[in-house]
Amino acid sequence: MIGEGREDQKDNDLFFVCGLIDYIARKTKNHRGDIVNQIGEDGIKKLLYDAEVDHCLSFEQVSDEVVDYYKIKQGDFDTISA
Repeated sequence: MIGEGREDQKDNDLFFVCGLIDYIARKTKNHRGDIVNQIGEDGIKKLLYDAEVDHCLSFEQVSDEVVDYYKIKQGDFDTISA
């Protein structure tokens, strides 16, 4: 059908951004909600807009850029034992 490809791409972009948020949360030992709050609504929209290009890069590279840009601090949430 016409237009289905774009919907699939939107789903891929959303999945990428959700995975990226989860990755950043684990990497910085923060709750996912805290990461979302620090990035903010406009930041999430930007991540979704950039996702099609960003998922050609490594999660490591993109996450480092997001952590640096939004000044996400290291937390103390223990994702292993919790």
